[in-house]
Amino acid sequence: MAKESDFFTIFINVAKEFEGVFDLLGALGPLFGLYLIFDSLVSLGSLSSGKFMGHKQPSLSGKVIQLLIGGALVSFATFTGILGNTLFDTPSQLNSAFLYGVSDASNSADKTKAAKIGILLFLRIVGLVAMLRGLILLNRYYNGTGSATIGQAVTFMIGGVLCVYVQDLAIVLNNTTGFNLITWVFDVK
Repeated sequence: MAKESDFFTIFINVAKEFEGVFDLLGALGPLFGLYLIFDSLVSLGSLSSGKFMGHKQPSLSGKVIQLLIGGALVSFATFTGILGNTLFDTPSQLNSAFLYGVSDASNSADKTKAAKIGILLFLRIVGLVAMLRGLILLNRYYNGTGSATIGQAVTFMIGGVLCVYVQDLAIVLNNTTGFNLITWVFDVK
C-alpha cells in the first residue's frame, strides 16, 4: 500500500474548514465598509460645518474616495466578481469550489481531487485577503495616512483577483504558453 502524501492530507483536512473562513471574510469586508462609510459621512458633515475633530482638517476628495471604498467593501463579493469579470469575462467564482464537495476520499483519484479543491480554496482565501488589503491601502493613500502608494493598492487588488480566479488564469496561461501542467493542477471538475 502506497503512503499518501502529507501535503495532500493537509489540504484535504483543511479544505473542510474553509467555508467558515469564507463566511468570516464575507462578514468582515461589509462591516469594515460600513465603518468607512460612517466615518466618511461624519467627516464630510464636520467638514461642511467647519467644526472638525482633531488637529487636521480632512480632505474632501479623501473622504469621498473613502465613501466609495466603503461602498465597495459593503458589496465585497459583488465587487470582486466585477473585477474578475473585467479580467476574465466569467461570472463570480467565490463559492463555486464548494459545489464540488470535499468529502472523505477513498481512492487515490478522489484524494487528489480533494487536495486540488483544498489548494484552490486556499488560493481564493489568499485572494480575498489581498483584495481587502488593496482596498485598505487605497483608502490610506487617498486619506494621506501611512506610506501607502496607489501602486501597492492596485497590485494587491489585481493579485487578489488573480488568486480568486486562478482557474481562469490557468486556462489563459495554458492557451498562451501551451503547457497543460498549469491547467491540470486546477482542473477539479
